Amino acid sequence: MSAVEFICLANSAKLGEHCVAGIRTDGQGWIRPIGARHDGALTSMEAACEDGRMPRILDVLRVDLEAPVPRCHQPENWRCSSRPHCTWRRVRQANSSDIRVLMTRVQRGPHLLGDAGKSLAYGDLEARPASASLALVEPQSLRWEAKRWSSDEPLRAEADLVLAGHRYWLKVTDPAWKGRIIALEEGLHTSQDLGVNTDTHRVLLTISLSEPYSRHGEPPHCWKLVAGVVVVPK
Repeated sequence: MSAVEFICLANSAKLGEHCVAGIRTDGQGWIRPIGARHDGALTSMEAACEDGRMPRILDVLRVDLEAPVPRCHQPENWRCSSRPHCTWRRVRQANSSDIRVLMTRVQRGPHLLGDAGKSLAYGDLEARPASASLALVEPQSLRWEAKRWSSDEPLRAEADLVLAGHRYWLKVTDPAWKGRIIALEEGLHTSQDLGVNTDTHRVLLTISLSEPYSRHGEPPHCWKLVAGVVVVPK
């Protein structure tokens, strides 16, 4: 067992629970702590910090981990300690030095997690595992959309982003930002509409591959999701 410290860059919704991920402070890259469920989702009890609240983006966290458990679509997975109380400790809020480290990790595109598509076929990943399932990007342009596929469905949140000239439309699973987006009227919105002063701050996105999911009887795919929205000073 080892204690690992990382800068939290996502605490997204995953099958009714949590998916937490970030960049290690020891220079060893991305990490995604996972829980005891078969899909790796963390329950609120498994992910709660010492003070009882959940990890927040740009918290620097320390957590006890047992061992790496890479999967073909998520090589960064580590299993949390199986002790009755695997305590997450909040070390500090990310400082200017931490943010400089994050900026060295930003990817510019146009490819995102291996290609320019919205998803990766799970069968392809089983044959050739992904080298990464997490990425931090700073889009050239970024808009947010509150939309419905049909009139009887609730609003969903998507990001319309451009990386090195290539456009992506990705589902937003960061619960705080999803809530901000769907609180607005249906349609496209800017980051300013969501309360960000883009003259003084930059918006980074944590992109994550989902669990394999099959739609309409098609072969399962792992979808690229906006798992975290990271607002930092310029």
